[in-house]
Amino acid sequence: MEVLTGLGDVFAHKGKLQKAIQIYDRALRVSEDDRAVQLARSKLLLRLGRTEEAAADLRMLTKEDAEFEDAWAALSEAYTLSGKNDDALEAASKAAKLAPRNVEYQLLLGRKFKEAGQLDQALNVLTKTSSLAPADARIARELGDVHKARRQDTQALDAYLHAITLDPKEAAAYKQAGLILKVLKSYGQAADMFEKVVSINPLDPDALHQLAAVRALQLVHGGLEEQAVTL
Repeated sequence: MEVLTGLGDVFAHKGKLQKAIQIYDRALRVSEDDRAVQLARSKLLLRLGRTEEAAADLRMLTKEDAEFEDAWAALSEAYTLSGKNDDALEAASKAAKLAPRNVEYQLLLGRKFKEAGQLDQALNVLTKTSSLAPADARIARELGDVHKARRQDTQALDAYLHAITLDPKEAAAYKQAGLILKVLKSYGQAADMFEKVVSINPLDPDALHQLAAVRALQLVHGGLEEQAVTL
């Protein structure tokens, strides 16, 4: 059983997903109640785009064990891919409730609240999660996204800059910070942010477009209307 499971994991790691599923199926014929293998198989189905099949398997897992937080989290992803956002939020809530100190599941719940437009709840969850993992740049970036959705540009910019401090390769945070600085007419600082994005992802078309746009604005305004923002 362990040999089969390990072999399946190897194929999954190499990207040979269908082969991995076949190996997991063989393992489940040996031990049909192995939850870890069932979960791994369902996650591969999601990666292959077989969303409904994965969701059905995951629903069965959560029905058999309502406290299987990993299955709830995977089911949330399946529902998201199926466009069932309310169900995705409910599943994420169950995973987060079952594992209150699991950063990944708290982050997942914060994202689902944000996607559902429940911004106060998203802010509350992500703020609490940041205390669990204060060095996690992803949480800071998600907080920035929530503040931006709440039209709190100053707080959003602070969060994005904090994410950059935590992870200088956080391209999404640079881009979002650049967009806010552009709105604030701080074109030079915005250009600096977009240049960082391009240095990380040279072929990012949006970053290249934004960089060209703010440089053009610098030329048009000749620096007269540019507002310096304290970073």
